[in-house]
Parts: sequence; C-alpha cells; structure tokens
Amino acid sequence: MGLCGASIHSEGTAMPLARLMIVLLLFPTLSLSTVGGASALEFLTEDSPPLNYIEDGKPTGLSVAIVQELILRTGMQARMQFLPWARAYRRALIEPSIALFSTTRTASRESLFYWVGPIAIKRWVFFARADSLLHLESLEDAKKVRRIGAYVDSGKTTFLQEQGFTNLDIAPAANLNPRKLIAGRIDLWIKGELEGLVIARAEGIAPEKLKVVYPIKSGYLYLAFSKRTPKPMVAAFTRAYRAMLSDGSLIKHWKTWLPDSNMQTITTEATRQHSGLTVKALH
Repeated sequence: MGLCGASIHSEGTAMPLARLMIVLLLFPTLSLSTVGGASALEFLTEDSPPLNYIEDGKPTGLSVAIVQELILRTGMQARMQFLPWARAYRRALIEPSIALFSTTRTASRESLFYWVGPIAIKRWVFFARADSLLHLESLEDAKKVRRIGAYVDSGKTTFLQEQGFTNLDIAPAANLNPRKLIAGRIDLWIKGELEGLVIARAEGIAPEKLKVVYPIKSGYLYLAFSKRTPKPMVAAFTRAYRAMLSDGSLIKHWKTWLPDSNMQTITTEATRQHSGLTVKALH
C-alpha cells in the first residue's frame, strides 16, 4: 500500500527509531471537502510493536495495516503521526479530526470518543523478573506488592486505577519500565505480553530475564475518533470497517499477525458487535 510525501517525526516509546519523529501523508489524492468541508484526518499512534511501529523508516504492524486499508477504502485525505502516548491521547481529547490508535475501550473512556473496531487484541499480563519469588493467585494479590510499573494515560493504567490499585509507579513512557523492573525499582510491570517482550528486547533486556506471573485479561483495541470529528467522517470509517469484516479482509490481517486463538477471539467479538453482517471465513 503506497505512502506519499513522508517527513520523519516519531517520538514513540520502545524502539530506537522512536527517538525520531515521523509524519506520513497517506493517500493525499482525494479531498475531504465532501465531508462537511473538514480538514484532513490526523491519525495519532505510538511506537508499540507489534501493532504500530516503525521499521526501515516506514510504519508497519497489524493496526497500521488495517488503518491504511480503511483510509484507502474511504478515499479520505489523512496523515499519520507517531507521538508519545500521553501527548497523542491529550490531543485526541481536545482537537478536531483526530483518530487515536490502538486504543483500549474502557468504561471511563466510552463517552470521550467515537469508536470504530475492534482492530486488534492484546493479552494483558503482569511481568516480573525471572528470579522473582512473587506468586499471584488473583488480581487482588497484586495490590499487596510494593510497586507496579505502568505508564501515563494507558488503558492498562486506567484499568488498574478503576480496580482500586494505589501502588502504581506511573512512568511517562512504557519503555522505562523493563529497566526499572530489572533494577528492582518496581516489582511488577503491566503490559501486553508480546509487546512487552519486544520493548524489553529493544531496551537490551533478554526475554529470559522476565517471566509472566499473572495473565490479567484480553483487551480489545480500537480506532478512537475525537468528539470534534465530523460524524459523517466517523460513519465513513464505520462503513469501511464493516465492509472489511464482511469481505474477510480484516480476518486476513488478523490471521497474518495474531496467534490462531487470538484471531478467533477477535473475529467472534467483532462479529458480535457488528451483528447482522455475513462474515466471509478464511480457510
């Protein structure tokens, strides 16, 4: 899928290229003048493999691939920008024509955005050091540890806060937590399982130095449109999403990037949310 007119601008969290900044103009051939005279949509994301990240100077990942196809199908003018999550999240709260991904949909966020998806799934876990003697039987057990590494404005942080956790050590960026864990400054680190291992490796920490001590939940991730985004624009992306689900394109992306169990789970959830569609199965 072609990308046009790229200037580099990325301030993500995990990878060496995240020290840069990336702004990508996507499909600039069509104007949004037909949608209420709106300006181009801006898609904000963070450097968070394997969903959205930069490789060889280009954006890639499961969520990026889906977003790119949605943009192509709507024929809208858009650009993509990699930023620290907290900054991207704040912009999506207050600015017009912003789409934030990959965004966890929680009860406290429900009324803050217009939602399109789900586009991806993550299994949230607590990581500990490989030599840790911590043993968790429940989420409540994690409230008894000294400190849990989280990061600002993350859906995982919000989830723990909603569950009454008061022992959170909230960092400004996700890539700070694996080193804090290894150094003993935190006892646990909440992160997506696959993403956490990628981030740790990028920070020079071998996967065998970490272990999963408790699987928390599977979380679905969405495109979250700012409330100042024109509704016809959101509706266009909803229609494109439903078309991709119906014709099997979404399942093809999920099959490429996800383990079979996760692929089946998100397909079931997407079909449930968009009831009435006939979804083409891939074999």
